Amino acid sequence: MKISKQIPLIITIVLLPYILSSQVGGRSDYMFLQLPTSPRISAMGGNFLSIYDGDINLALSNPSLINSSMHRKLSLNHTGHKAKTSHSFASFGYDFEKVGSFVGSVMYINYGKFDGYDEYGEPTNPFRASDWGFNIGWGRMLDSVWSIGANLKTISSSYETYKSVGIAVDVAGSYVPNPTFSSSLIFRNIGAALKNYSYYHKSTFPFEIQLAFSKKLAHTPFRYSVLLQHLQKWDLTVPEKLEMDPFTGEVREKSKFADFSDKLFRHIVIGGEFMPSKNFSIRIGYNYHRRQELKSEFRAGMSGFSFGAGFRVSRFQFNYAYAAYHLVAAQNYFNLTVDIN
Repeated sequence: MKISKQIPLIITIVLLPYILSSQVGGRSDYMFLQLPTSPRISAMGGNFLSIYDGDINLALSNPSLINSSMHRKLSLNHTGHKAKTSHSFASFGYDFEKVGSFVGSVMYINYGKFDGYDEYGEPTNPFRASDWGFNIGWGRMLDSVWSIGANLKTISSSYETYKSVGIAVDVAGSYVPNPTFSSSLIFRNIGAALKNYSYYHKSTFPFEIQLAFSKKLAHTPFRYSVLLQHLQKWDLTVPEKLEMDPFTGEVREKSKFADFSDKLFRHIVIGGEFMPSKNFSIRIGYNYHRRQELKSEFRAGMSGFSFGAGFRVSRFQFNYAYAAYHLVAAQNYFNLTVDIN
């Protein structure tokens, strides 16, 4: 039997203990590792894609997509959040013919400056809060249709006097039988803390299993993408957030079918990419889980929807995305990619 056919089984056996003890939601530290790392990913609704086209901006979220076409490409990403916080990300690719392709990246989350107070409300010294992530990603083709990849991450968090350092890995594999179809499986954020925030707190990682596939239609310049997220846990609902009648205040009872459908669709993220030319594309995405978690009880608005566009001019590529999280909290993502070759 070829080794490529045994890879899914080997990965499952090795990582089974992590699958059984995984957590989701706000129960983990280092949640910034779940943030989208590029406008293209954000515009298509999630934080993971399976599109094998040499886009270096997909490397951190899916290392099995790393290939020789990313050689000497430089990518710069920036996202502005509310309250003057920001998220910046840079990556650079290099190919070594005999050992595979590598992408190095650095991520910085700036939460801004805070005024410090003691337990009595008296002012103390101001402080800053930030997260750093340093990553080395590797990928290569096993044969004509299978590729594998891995990320090695070093994480550092600093919140006033609370500091933590950790290390994590991602393991991924992709199946690319032809240029129009690709699918990927990833085990993300398998990690351990080297230094906890305090003696009484044991840091945990936002471990996740994701499966995605994308398909470009044969006679239409359109590609659709489907992401299955949090496969390690079936129920992603928040027990504390019950559906209530806005007029009577009574809790609404769900039917078994509605309850099953709600839990199922929280795992599914869909996205589309319209490409009228090789130098321009328009993107859209829908994240049902995000919409259910962040919508207002009285008005959902555009929560869960995202949009974006990308265009190329010579060796420069520009990408933009707009993602609606809440009625008062939408994010703008910017990217510049340069092909130094």
